[in-house]
Amino acid sequence: MNDEMEEIIQEFITEAEESLDKIEPRFVELEQKGQDASLINDIFRSMHTIKGAAGFLGLQLIVDVAHSAENIMKKIRDNEIALSKPLMDVILESIDMLRLLLIHLKEKDGVEEDVAPLVQELGNALKTAISNYGKSINPDIPIEEYPSRLKHQKPCHRSPLIQ
Repeated sequence: MNDEMEEIIQEFITEAEESLDKIEPRFVELEQKGQDASLINDIFRSMHTIKGAAGFLGLQLIVDVAHSAENIMKKIRDNEIALSKPLMDVILESIDMLRLLLIHLKEKDGVEEDVAPLVQELGNALKTAISNYGKSINPDIPIEEYPSRLKHQKPCHRSPLIQ
C-alpha cells in the first residue's frame, strides 16, 4: 500500500471514530427526549458518511454494517418506523462492531470479523419494526417505556443505554 493510500485510510479511521463518538451521546439524548428529528438526522448522516467513505475505500465489512444501521435510521427519519429501545440496542451493537473493525484496520492485523449475524440482526430488527409500526407505539411515550418487541440476545457492552 502506498503512502498516499495509507494516509487516506488513517484519515478515514480518525473521522469514522469521531463520528461514532458523536453517535452514542445522541442516543442518550434521544432516550431522554424521545423522537427528535435533528438528533435522528445527525445519526443517519454519520452512518451515511461512514458507509460512503468505507465504500470508496473498498472496506466492505464496514459498508455492510453501516449500511444496515443506516437503513434503520433512514426509516426512523422518514417516519416509516418508530424509534424504540430494541432498535437503539441493535444500532449500538453495530457501533461496537464498527469500532472493532476500525481497530483491526488501524492495527493492520488482517482479522476479518464475521458481520453476517449482526447484519441479519439489523435486518430482522428493521422487519419487526416495520411490521409493528402503528401498533401501540406512541412517539409521545418516552423510549424507555416502549414495550420490548425484539428478543435482544446480545447486550451492547459499551452503551450506557443498555442495563
